[in-house]
Amino acid sequence: EFLRLIFPQFIKETVFELFYSRMGQSVSIANYWNDPHHQDLYYKYSDYLPYVNNEIDTSYEKSYRRNFLKLEKLILIGGPDDGVITPWQS
Repeated sequence: EFLRLIFPQFIKETVFELFYSRMGQSVSIANYWNDPHHQDLYYKYSDYLPYVNNEIDTSYEKSYRRNFLKLEKLILIGGPDDGVITPWQS
């Protein structure tokens, strides 16, 4: 823990270990995490994003699509200094 406080880059490189766990999936941001370097863990542990993106077959695919298409507006907020999404305009 002490190393993570001193070396924030270490946290950035290892955050997937927390996010791709059952405990990590209880944290809201972890449900939106898709690390291209750890796709096997993404599909194994992610409880939300791969289902909404229809990357995993489920019986809910049609209802997810239907409900998403009902949206009149979708506002997503990001910023150049958040350090999570790269590039932040994604």
